Amino acid sequence: MSKTTIEWTQDELHRAIREYDNSITYINQAKVFGYQFPLSTFELLSQMHQKKTDKIGVCFQTHFLNELIKDFLENKRPIEVTFIKLHKWFRELILTQKEVIDWENVMLASGENLIEVLRTHHEIMPNRVYWQMVSDCYTRSNLAHSHMDIILDYLSDKRPDKEYLMDDEEREFFISLPDEVTIYRGCTKKEIESGKFRISWTLDKKVAEFFAYTYKNSVHEDRGKEKDISKFDVVEKTVRKKDLLCYFGGRNEAEVLYIY
Repeated sequence: MSKTTIEWTQDELHRAIREYDNSITYINQAKVFGYQFPLSTFELLSQMHQKKTDKIGVCFQTHFLNELIKDFLENKRPIEVTFIKLHKWFRELILTQKEVIDWENVMLASGENLIEVLRTHHEIMPNRVYWQMVSDCYTRSNLAHSHMDIILDYLSDKRPDKEYLMDDEEREFFISLPDEVTIYRGCTKKEIESGKFRISWTLDKKVAEFFAYTYKNSVHEDRGKEKDISKFDVVEKTVRKKDLLCYFGGRNEAEVLYIY
């Protein structure tokens, strides 16, 4: 099992976090392509590691990860069992090394892996890091589409510094908005009739029209079928800026979060 009770340097910890992220990639590749393809990659990278400061002949410098993934690929271990071992190791690592953790480095992990970090470690995060990670999980993963109840819980947290959902440029733009703004949402007519709107809106009507009539959501729609635009429409509302949670400009969608 892992040795997370030892004292890690920041460099070792950063490397372990990156390798944890890569370990999940190997497991997902085995899920899609079978074990041979990721095993070949693992063996090739193991042969290539020749740096003087690194262990020679291993793919991952973090011993637990190298042995876990090597055993998983060579012996075709069950995928879900391996995921459980991996996540357990990572949770222990973050909790025992929280005094030396560089949270900015943790946030370089993939969006899906950030969800696991947020779910298991939100209580020990600095406030600004918490809000930045909630923002990253929302914008870089399917969390908002597949688990709206979870993201709403995170967004409803009462801890301070909530403005750090946005980066500096987004905060500056948000502050410049008038006290009342018009927002739009492209969604199903069923959602409109229910009056229970999801939280993603936009300041740009053309963006809402794109999501209503062109975009196909892979979580809720079959990409192999033509979109039936008769089932979709655009909603327009004028709201107070103080009722908006934040503004996201990174995906060129002029997105605002609004809990109706």
